Amino acid sequence: MKKLKRVLALAMAVILSVPTLSTGTGTIPVKAADDSIELVVSNESAKYAGYETHKMSVGGNYAYCIQPSKKTPESGTYTKHYDVATYMKTPGDETAAENLRHIAYYCWGAPGFNASNFPATWYDGSAMDDDKYIALSHIILADAASYEGGEAMHGCNSSFKNWAYQNVLGFNAAGELINENAPRFKLTWQPVPDSFKIFVLATGKTQNILGYEYTPTGTVSLSKTSANTGITSGNSCYSLAGAVYGIYSDAGCSAQVTTLTTDVGGNAAAVSLNAGTYYYKELTAPAGYALDSSVQSFTVTAGQNTALSVSDTPTNDPVRISINKVDSETGDKVQGGASLENAEFTVKYYAGYYNAGNLPTNATRTWVIKTVKRPSGQYVAILNNDCKVSGDDFYTNASGTVCLPLGTISIEETKAPEGYSLEGAYLQVGGTGTKITGKYVAQITQNGNLAQLKGGNTFKVSDKIKRGDFKLTKIDTDNQNRMSDIPFRVTCKGTGESYIIKTDENGYFSSESSWNAHSKNTNGGGAYDGLWFSSADGSAKVDDSVGAMPYGDYTLEELSCDNNRGKILYKGEFSIRRDKVTVDIGTIENHSEPIPVITTQASDAKTQYQIIKPSTDTDIIDKVTITDTMAGRDYTITGTLMDKDTGEAVMVNGNPVTASQTFTSDGTKKVLDMHFNFDSSALGGKTVVVCEKLTYGDYVAATEEDMENKDQTIYFPEIHTTATDSETADHLTLADSRAVITDTVTYTNLLKGETYTLSGVLMDKETGKELLVDGEPVTQEMAFTAGRASGTKKLKFEFDTTGLAGKSFVVYETLTLEDVEVAEHKDINDEGQTIHIPAAQTTATDDSSKINVSEAKKEVSVTDTVAYRNLVPGKEYTVRGTAVDKETGEPLTDADGNELVSTAKFTAASADGSVDVKFTFDGTAMAGRSVVFFENVYYTDKLIAVHADIDDEAQTVHIPLIFTSVKDKDTDSHMSLAGSDVTLTDTVTYRNLVPGKTYTISGTLMDQRIGKAVTVNGKSVTSSADFTPDTADGETTVDFHFNTKGLDDTTVVVFEKMFYGKAEIAAHEDINDKGQTIYIPSVKTTAIDDKTATKLTLAEKDIHITDTVAYRNLVPGEKYTVTGTAIDKITGEPLKDDAGKDVTAKALFKAEKANGTVDVEFVFDGSTLAGKTVVMYENIYYNNKLVGVHADISDEAQIIYVPSVKTAATDTKTETKLTYAEKDIKITDTVEYTNLIPGKTYKVTGTAMDKKTGKVIKDADGKAVTSEAEITPETADGKVDVDFIFDGSNLAGKTIVMFEEIRYENRLVGVHTDINDEAQTIYVPAIATEALDEVTGIHLSNAGDDVKVKDTVTYKNLIPGLTYRVAGTVMDKDSKEPLQNDGRDITAEAEFTPETADGTVDVEFTFSAKEFAGKTMVLFEKLYLVKNADNADANPDDTSSKDKTPDDTQKASESENTQNKTDNTSNKVEVDNENNNPANNSEVKEVLIAVHEDYSDENQTICVPQIKTTAKDAKSGTSMFYAEKSAKIVDTVSYRNLVPGKKYKVVGTAVDKSNGAPVIANGNNVTAEAEFVAKEATGKVDVVFTFDASLLAGRTIVMFEDVYYENNLIATHADITDEAQTLYVPKIGTTAIDGERKDHSSTADSSVTIVDSVAYQNLVQGQTYRVTGKLMDKATGKALVIDGKEVTAVTEFTAAGTEGVVDVTFRFNGKGMTGKQLVVFEQLDVVTADGAYAIASHNDINDAAQTITMIAPPKPKTGDYMSVVMYVLAGIAGVMAVICSFFRKKAVSKKKH
Repeated sequence: MKKLKRVLALAMAVILSVPTLSTGTGTIPVKAADDSIELVVSNESAKYAGYETHKMSVGGNYAYCIQPSKKTPESGTYTKHYDVATYMKTPGDETAAENLRHIAYYCWGAPGFNASNFPATWYDGSAMDDDKYIALSHIILADAASYEGGEAMHGCNSSFKNWAYQNVLGFNAAGELINENAPRFKLTWQPVPDSFKIFVLATGKTQNILGYEYTPTGTVSLSKTSANTGITSGNSCYSLAGAVYGIYSDAGCSAQVTTLTTDVGGNAAAVSLNAGTYYYKELTAPAGYALDSSVQSFTVTAGQNTALSVSDTPTNDPVRISINKVDSETGDKVQGGASLENAEFTVKYYAGYYNAGNLPTNATRTWVIKTVKRPSGQYVAILNNDCKVSGDDFYTNASGTVCLPLGTISIEETKAPEGYSLEGAYLQVGGTGTKITGKYVAQITQNGNLAQLKGGNTFKVSDKIKRGDFKLTKIDTDNQNRMSDIPFRVTCKGTGESYIIKTDENGYFSSESSWNAHSKNTNGGGAYDGLWFSSADGSAKVDDSVGAMPYGDYTLEELSCDNNRGKILYKGEFSIRRDKVTVDIGTIENHSEPIPVITTQASDAKTQYQIIKPSTDTDIIDKVTITDTMAGRDYTITGTLMDKDTGEAVMVNGNPVTASQTFTSDGTKKVLDMHFNFDSSALGGKTVVVCEKLTYGDYVAATEEDMENKDQTIYFPEIHTTATDSETADHLTLADSRAVITDTVTYTNLLKGETYTLSGVLMDKETGKELLVDGEPVTQEMAFTAGRASGTKKLKFEFDTTGLAGKSFVVYETLTLEDVEVAEHKDINDEGQTIHIPAAQTTATDDSSKINVSEAKKEVSVTDTVAYRNLVPGKEYTVRGTAVDKETGEPLTDADGNELVSTAKFTAASADGSVDVKFTFDGTAMAGRSVVFFENVYYTDKLIAVHADIDDEAQTVHIPLIFTSVKDKDTDSHMSLAGSDVTLTDTVTYRNLVPGKTYTISGTLMDQRIGKAVTVNGKSVTSSADFTPDTADGETTVDFHFNTKGLDDTTVVVFEKMFYGKAEIAAHEDINDKGQTIYIPSVKTTAIDDKTATKLTLAEKDIHITDTVAYRNLVPGEKYTVTGTAIDKITGEPLKDDAGKDVTAKALFKAEKANGTVDVEFVFDGSTLAGKTVVMYENIYYNNKLVGVHADISDEAQIIYVPSVKTAATDTKTETKLTYAEKDIKITDTVEYTNLIPGKTYKVTGTAMDKKTGKVIKDADGKAVTSEAEITPETADGKVDVDFIFDGSNLAGKTIVMFEEIRYENRLVGVHTDINDEAQTIYVPAIATEALDEVTGIHLSNAGDDVKVKDTVTYKNLIPGLTYRVAGTVMDKDSKEPLQNDGRDITAEAEFTPETADGTVDVEFTFSAKEFAGKTMVLFEKLYLVKNADNADANPDDTSSKDKTPDDTQKASESENTQNKTDNTSNKVEVDNENNNPANNSEVKEVLIAVHEDYSDENQTICVPQIKTTAKDAKSGTSMFYAEKSAKIVDTVSYRNLVPGKKYKVVGTAVDKSNGAPVIANGNNVTAEAEFVAKEATGKVDVVFTFDASLLAGRTIVMFEDVYYENNLIATHADITDEAQTLYVPKIGTTAIDGERKDHSSTADSSVTIVDSVAYQNLVQGQTYRVTGKLMDKATGKALVIDGKEVTAVTEFTAAGTEGVVDVTFRFNGKGMTGKQLVVFEQLDVVTADGAYAIASHNDINDAAQTITMIAPPKPKTGDYMSVVMYVLAGIAGVMAVICSFFRKKAVSKKKH
């Protein structure tokens, strides 16, 4: 009974808790499948009031015993049971289980634990703690699960029990509710998260344990708004409904959790999510908005809702519209004076989709815009403020750019620009195509994330220009006669276009086409030629049907001709403003014009004088005054300079001197300055007259050409001069004296009576500058009055000529008039103006030596050559010379004591020349001294030049003296090295030579012992040297080069002579002179190895060699140094130690005697000298100079031998240096040795090394790869093979180097460990591949007929220059079998010869993949070495091409390539698949050297995508859709085998199933496309088709889909028979008849039955449909309403086939409808689980088959009286019933009130 009470109480709690069981908006999570979990029972207990409970945990969470009456279970693994109700006190009690879940959530250790839900203090008043909360939780849970709350308090005291029943359980021991606020009761209705789950561990006979799992959850909701409400508000083209957002658990958005979809308000209902971080992005944008693909994150907090706020950017057309205004004839070129600017267009925008027939009356916004001219020359109107005339604000996007929202616009030109007419204007979209007149209407529709104006945003609007004509008549004012052939120039002011017209014989002209057709010789300029004005470029075609003159302003200008000569010419303007109107200019008359008069005044423009100095820049100004000219006329005044004497024009450079100006007369006096700028340099003495002529056109109006007119006359004076010396009366004067020069000046063409000034200055002829004396110029001047035009004057110049010898000066004269130069004579080359100052120089030369050096001999003969300058040619002169001792300054005397003097006379042939003076004297006493020769020049006994300079070297003759000292150049001593090429340098000291001259020292080597010349190879050893001394005293050297072989112990003396040319001028020859002596020593050596005491040594670190040196012929008592050098016998070069230094040794000693010995010890690092033969060379040095050598490369006594080792490794299978990374590699290393001792036993040990790391190579088992062999050579040189056999399957890509050592008695005697030695090297090739489709460029191919895949094979470690073949096979990744075409494996190969070890080669596969859709292909590759004749020896050390030229190599390469091309077709190699070795082939042998066959290698993989599609109507979700304007089809494309992460495009096309042709809607194919990035290889994407299907009723459509990657087709699904791709457009037709009459008439009585037979076609068989009919009143076009209700009928049916008929029956009261016509409208719906959707209708108000005519009922017959009565009575009864019903309702109403 108490349990029943408790159950009832708890039931009440459950009822109260129902509204709060779930706090989230999602559903309770589905139970997870049962699984196992660990139970941990602690040794600790929670003790309470004399009792305790074990502490335990499950899965890390605290757990409770819910059966305290049983024993505590053991720790262990138990099964979780989520069907908790099964374990309640009443098995299956779901309510009790739910209550238990609520309580458990708030117990200690659970997520919802809160101390406030429990008593504040313990039963005894003590504070609460964890153990106490555990105890109370245990009691509550045990009671809730199994009603064992009392058992949980079994051992407790009564006080605790009473307290617990009252304050914890809320029930007494009898089970009665006593405290509904106790936790046991209260916690059952507290809210609990859905994700909190409990489970039971059923432990068997022990206690059941309650555990829990909890994942915190929250919710997320989303609210979307428009990012630009200014665009979207009130616009039905935009909707916030239908935006779909994907919620993902990863930032890469690959793991979708759920989606959020917005309603019409933009809100998405909240969904429940586990707490944590999520990512979201928009998957589908709502109508009219751009898709936002950005990824954003948000966090879900347990128990809270996360509200996401997003906004979408409405799509708009930011390109704006651009209206280009053009002339219909010329385009952008404006005709006449019209303008294409300021044309006005009214642009209206409508928020919705409309066409021209249903545009709303009022636009949403309206703008009036005008055209403006762009820099490009176009006239354009666009939607911006610059073009805006009036109207509403523009729409703008987020960036402020003017844009057009989705909707409709209309464009209409409402104002034509100036000069144009709206009549005939038309618009063209895009500037081409259809010409649209009036208003243009277009829709702005969405295209992906953009909007576009259908047809395009650019327009061209063409207007026609207004055109008219003009006419005129021309008469003569004087006689009133008509003037014919008078030309006029007509010019358009707007374009500058200009043409000539002429009057006819009647003086008349008209531009009208009716007078002269425009097309007749257009613009020919004749009286009967047509006239036509266009644009500036003349692009408007001639049209005789319109006026010749476009709208604009024109000038009309009469041109001069013979018929109007002397007449004032007309100039005026006229305008064309109206279309098709002729402007009559009227009669144009001419008046006679005045006769001009001109006067002139000519002068120098600079001085205003009429006398002018001739110059290169003369400027004559002629001031011309002109009167009586015709106002407005252009005149030209032309002036010419005339020679007054000849009357001809003055010519300069072959051209007359002229000047001209053109001016337009204003009718008043005109004064003009005519400038004549020219070179008048040649006009000295000339008189010229300036003549002027006035013209207009070719008519001379006036002249001024009076040759006697003084005002027009200009004078050019001229002067000449002659200068002479007063002493010589000639053009000569003496230097270093006082000179007086007279200059006689002759003048012509001066103005008589004027006072002039004559100024002279002396000019240095050489420099062209003023001659300076004491720093001042030499000048003179005089003034005189010209009594005549011509005459002479003299100027005298007096000055000091010191220092001017050799100069010439010229007298320059200038004539001035009042400080203005009027003439000059300044000719630097005029001899008459020139004075010469002679100069003399002398050069003394010995007649023997031909220079100024003489030998100290008895008779010295000297010639002194006197060079003169600036003499007057043709005159006789005398030279007198004296010889002077330079040291004393006294003249030389002869044997009689007379001075040594000599003279010579001569006549100068030219101003400059020379004369010889001869001297002979005794020079024996003059050795080392010098003689100077002085000279004077006379003219008519007048001294005119002197040269007497004691220090002048040219005047001096020297007599030299020499002595010598010789040394060896290398030793810098008197000792030379024997047996070598030596150089002896003999230093010759000289005195009194002439510097700058070249002399020769000639020497001979003499053998001191025999006193004869030393001979080498039978020839005397001599030498000579030329030298040119810088000073008179000094030294020079002579080098003797000779080989001292055979001259050991020889003493040599040098004899010297000095020559100039062939003349001997000094000598020194003393056989006993020590300074002239050289000594030559000799050396021998013997070398022994200290360790072996033989001539063999090991190539090791510390080699010791002793070389004993025996010397001869040294100088006793001196200290010497012996240095030894080890020489490589092969190269002859010094031997290098391991550090790269020469191997040398040294010993110091003092020679006690001329002959002796000394030991030299060599200690060095010879570890790199293996194989070398070493020769010990020795040198003896004296003072660090080499004086003795023993260096005989063949001398056995000097030789030491060092053994060597060399290896060559070869793979035994490939017979090359290439090996395949396989299990059983065998390499033979051939070790070649030299310099061993025959007959001894040696051990050869080899080790394989990794070239890259330098470490020992280890095989696949991790063991070092080594080998060894023993040898006993019979000869010093030989070979031995060392074989390496090992597992090298792990070594692909490695380079192996074989190191070898040779030991003798465990001592290393030979080693070869060169890591870079190619001969020691074995290459293990490796290959990797990357396959790419040649079309897509990625790992993706189309399942087509002609697939091309390029597999780029990257190879490593090949030997360049050899031929290889790569063979590839296409494998199926799934089946692991080769893919085939026509039963054959798909393979490809490439043969190549690499230039480098590493590189790539392409293998091209071409095959059909039509059968491979959805497959994954892996390209396997094998690499072979091709061993044909060219590759017979795959050895990189091959030197066969070393001597080839580059051309030879190129030719060989070309030949090899040609051979390869030929051989590849016939010499294929078959490979045994088991061991990968090539089969036998007599012509070509191939060896497998590398393989790459990895099914998991993505780089080798090519995916062939496959797609399938399922098309559904977006509304009904079925394969049928309604033939309506806005049909929407969603084609879900399922793809597989795409490359994730790439961007693809799906393009769909709707195809008519009946003919396979594309479906056309509104003139366009019905297509759609979608772009997407494949997150995984397999997935889906929706392609949405939106189109006008109103004309497609009854047709069956198949959706074909193509997938593209970067515009390359990669997959197709185009199966015309695929039902999943197929959509049906149902069609219905109806026939309505009366149910009784069976025709289209019904009786208008109270019971009308109409049966409408609905014939349907193109339905899906087995689907349920509903036909709904409605009767329409044909007269009103509205539904028929009876008793306030429309008359309808419904029939539901299941289609037995695609076509059929179903009846819809209408029953109604038709009384009073006589004469009405009723039309039956029908709608066909498909009925689905989600509702009914319209898929077809037939609503034709004019369809006769659907029409029923109501006819009058038949009148009652006489016998039918009772029937009439019955009708009347029935009527009355009906009325009464209505009345009663009315009053009853009122009564009821009152009662209620």
